[in-house]
Amino acid sequence: MKNTLATLLITTWLLAGTALAEDRHMVVEGLLKDDAGAVLEGDFQVTVSLYAAQDSADAAWSETLDALAVKGGFFQARLGMANKLEAGLFQQNAGLWIGVALEGQPEFPRTSLETDPYAYRAMSAASADALNCTGCVDQSHLGFSPATGDADGAALNAITAINADVAADIQCTGCVDMTALEVGVLAAGNISFDDTVAALGAETVQSALEKLKALVDEGGGGNGDVVEGAGSVALSQSNRWELSPFGSGRNRIHLFNPTDPKVLMFLHGDSTSSYSTGNNLVVAYDFAPNQYSAGLNGQAGEAVIQVTNPSIFNVGAHVLLYQTVGTGGNGTGAGTWEINAVKSIQGSTVEMVKPLVNNYVDKGENAAGDNEGQAQAVIAASYNNLELVSGGHLKPSKSLTEYGDEGGIVYVRAQTVTVKAGGKITANGFGFDQYNDYKDRGGSECHARPTGDSANNNCSGGGGTQNDNYCSGGGGANKTAGAKSTNIVNCSSGNAGKGGTAKGDAEANILTLGGAGGNGYHYHQTSNGKPADSGRGGGLIVIGAKTLKVESGGLISANGIIGGYGGGGGGGGTVALFVENLINEGTVESKGGAAGPKYNGSESLGGVGGEGWVHQLAPITGIINESYPKGVKVLVDGADVTATLGDPNGKGSPHWSAENKLWGDTGLVPWSSGPLDLTGAANWTLGEHTITLEETGGAGGLLESYVYVIYPFTESTPPPNNSCGSPVLLDPNTEAVVISGTTEDTMGKTLATDDSKQAGCGGDSGPDVVYKIEL
Repeated sequence: MKNTLATLLITTWLLAGTALAEDRHMVVEGLLKDDAGAVLEGDFQVTVSLYAAQDSADAAWSETLDALAVKGGFFQARLGMANKLEAGLFQQNAGLWIGVALEGQPEFPRTSLETDPYAYRAMSAASADALNCTGCVDQSHLGFSPATGDADGAALNAITAINADVAADIQCTGCVDMTALEVGVLAAGNISFDDTVAALGAETVQSALEKLKALVDEGGGGNGDVVEGAGSVALSQSNRWELSPFGSGRNRIHLFNPTDPKVLMFLHGDSTSSYSTGNNLVVAYDFAPNQYSAGLNGQAGEAVIQVTNPSIFNVGAHVLLYQTVGTGGNGTGAGTWEINAVKSIQGSTVEMVKPLVNNYVDKGENAAGDNEGQAQAVIAASYNNLELVSGGHLKPSKSLTEYGDEGGIVYVRAQTVTVKAGGKITANGFGFDQYNDYKDRGGSECHARPTGDSANNNCSGGGGTQNDNYCSGGGGANKTAGAKSTNIVNCSSGNAGKGGTAKGDAEANILTLGGAGGNGYHYHQTSNGKPADSGRGGGLIVIGAKTLKVESGGLISANGIIGGYGGGGGGGGTVALFVENLINEGTVESKGGAAGPKYNGSESLGGVGGEGWVHQLAPITGIINESYPKGVKVLVDGADVTATLGDPNGKGSPHWSAENKLWGDTGLVPWSSGPLDLTGAANWTLGEHTITLEETGGAGGLLESYVYVIYPFTESTPPPNNSCGSPVLLDPNTEAVVISGTTEDTMGKTLATDDSKQAGCGGDSGPDVVYKIEL
């Protein structure tokens, strides 16, 4: 066993029977710790001895307790149960010393005994004889002089009466009541109480305690009243904002109490159906949701673009930026793309949320060469859940225009997309086209509208022919090259149109439209000089979703179109699926168009269009619809305090973005902040204050805030003690007593502990804070 230290409180009091001859007991309390300072627990054999002096060799009295209970280090022992405590022990020894030994170990340093046990001397007859009774009536007060023996009759009669009959009836203020002493202690009801200051209307200590308890139970409030409480809590603001992307909401707080308050706030992010980002849509009809703007110009590293149709943009709109036709006549930059969101609009200038990754160049329509570059912006269609049922057909709003300015693209962001049997998403034949007469090449990323007859291909566009022998054109191309024409009659191999070249990459760093097939036979054309819809390449479909399911009988396709008479088929376009979970039980394809047929059996067949791309890739940031507030920051009186407040409740992602120090990390799920303490975020003086919440991630959604203003009665501080040995002194005689400090904050987190487990100090019932009232 470890060596043991002892801190002996040695608080003692007497318990006795109703007569001097009966057994009397003494209660001793103490605190036991081991040599490491830890309090002891358990049952121990303890020997308690009383000595006439601090260094006495022999004990004047001793008693061994075989199983003394020690809890939390504290013990309470009742002495005199086995070995009687005689009154003479205290009469014959003016100052006893107490010693304690634990289970055969050396005795702890002795401690002087407190004075309470010496009340025994007042109990004995010998001591009572010597009692000095200030204020009592004696013989001198009645005119009797023991020295002379002179007294009149009245005085002698009075003395006789006092001595014989009425001694017990004399009221002796301040004297010891022998009846009370016979029970071993002075009962509170037998001790007089000076009520001058307290004004409790009490005559004894017992009655004062009872009246004080009644005041405490009533709640009090002055003149000795005691008030307990934590203060007032008020819900100052409760707001729900259905935010558009990059929207904001504001709380206004009005303070009227001059006391400094505590201010706490809870935030919650959820979805809303009030904006397009929160829609659920079921489509059973032809549906073309996207809008386009030509004239896109922007420089990498900058966060602004120029467009020709700014009216289609809204703040928060998600946008696909796309270089349709490259520059320099060789397609430089064609197919580069990125997604972004609109932050603001000023005339034809659109500010984006983040700087551009790529350059975008649009020099406008150029009939002379069409090699200056065309770029477009496509506004996303955003939904929570999109469902294409039987008869539902989602497609581009327009085919790619003649000079490649705009069109030909489907861009959908959603949480889930379901294509049921009979439903479809297509961009068949929405890519590059044949715009000129027979013999000409098909359109491509190098020249959307090439001029002049040539059997050579136009990048991914198929070749035509260079003479009047009505030779067929070649096919378009995308992932694979298009086929050249099958030279059946009239054409030498040098005159037959060549197939378009392959383009694109498996990582989808560029997304490509299908090249058009070359023109074939010049008869049977439409009024505008070209075969109707012949040889067009496939368009571009971009879908971002957590889950995409194509059920049996459902279709997603971006195929090229069959060529006109003798012409080449268009190349397949591109289907780019950025989804976490793809369930394909139907058809997802991007095929090249078939070669054009012979006319009257005399012309050659065209070439077959090349195969298009089908990408299945992991989602990139922003491509899945975010319908929950994202990147929310907190401003108090205009100052951004988000990072200062931090994440005190350890929420983490998806609630808190540790990287950006903002609330709402992903925008894909509901989130909450837990309690945020704004007390130190501002000087909460009298008057108006504002708490502004700004959504910076562009997701929009439902944002809720709850602001609480708390006024404690007094400054909330940690408990000043947790020990029955050092209670907090309360003085209800001078002013109202406010008991506060059992909790450090308003959220119920108590700093008091349950260390004090001795009898009368809370036990195991919970944290203890001890107060004392002196009477």
